[in-house]
Amino acid sequence: MSRTLNVAEFFGAEARFLTTEEGGRNTALYPHAAGFAGYRPDLRISRNSAFHGCAFSSAPLVINPGDPVVVELLFWCCEQSHPDFVPGTEFELCEGPTRVAVGKILLKESKAYVNPDAK
Repeated sequence: MSRTLNVAEFFGAEARFLTTEEGGRNTALYPHAAGFAGYRPDLRISRNSAFHGCAFSSAPLVINPGDPVVVELLFWCCEQSHPDFVPGTEFELCEGPTRVAVGKILLKESKAYVNPDAK
């Protein structure tokens, strides 16, 4: 079996998951339960902006409502056609129509990873 290395742009971000009382999740989140990049919320810059599909490539094992976290975000839906997010860009994460977290981009980097779908 050959291994294919892909280079991916990722963003380091800090986010705070909203409490249930703030309209956030009712239960804990297990971002890696479905494997690598298992949690795939929608990200938007403001309530009136377009959604961008993202995935957590690195995150704590468990995130409870109200938790502040530092995560790595990959954008999987848009072939790098997302806006050029820069450090300091504020965003919100949504699950369907529900806003579940607010956050800020900390850094923009690239790294190589093994493509698990390569033959």
